[in-house]
Amino acid sequence: MRIGSVQILTAFLSTVCLVATGCSDNVAKPGPNEFSVIPGKALSQPGDVPADVAALPTPTPGAPNRVSQAPQQDAIAALGGSPRTRDGAGIPARDQSLIEVVSRHGIDPGIRSELATADARLRAEHRPRILNRLFGTNVYFDIYENQSLDPYDERDRLRTAGIATPAAPPESERRRGLVFEN
Repeated sequence: MRIGSVQILTAFLSTVCLVATGCSDNVAKPGPNEFSVIPGKALSQPGDVPADVAALPTPTPGAPNRVSQAPQQDAIAALGGSPRTRDGAGIPARDQSLIEVVSRHGIDPGIRSELATADARLRAEHRPRILNRLFGTNVYFDIYENQSLDPYDERDRLRTAGIATPAAPPESERRRGLVFEN
């Protein structure tokens, strides 16, 4: 009986050692970062090239290539904005009144650093405990729960006040992590 338990213990420890050895090799070699590769835009077709090559724009040193990706400008254009505003052309005239309204009470130039400091303090006060890390539970929602806004309660409050609100997902969509329940 004793010999059987020694053999089982030896087999178990051998398996653990082999698994640990096999896993340790992957940790030292991180895989490629698939987000760091941005494919180029499609090349111009022969119909897009002017008949006279002299009609092409003069190359400018340091200017972007015509086939280079510009993800921020593409996202702005896809959302209906003007990619030119991203190039430092300033705020379009149509948005000036919006800027005036949102900045009517003044603008704090250090708001981002102030919020980052307050957020770092809050996270330091509510760090995950050993069991949170051991079992992989997330304390993020618990930390920010008192700062969150329940869209369903807010929608009901606005509707009660007579303010028209857009449609909202059905009540069955209230799930922990997406909408906080009281």
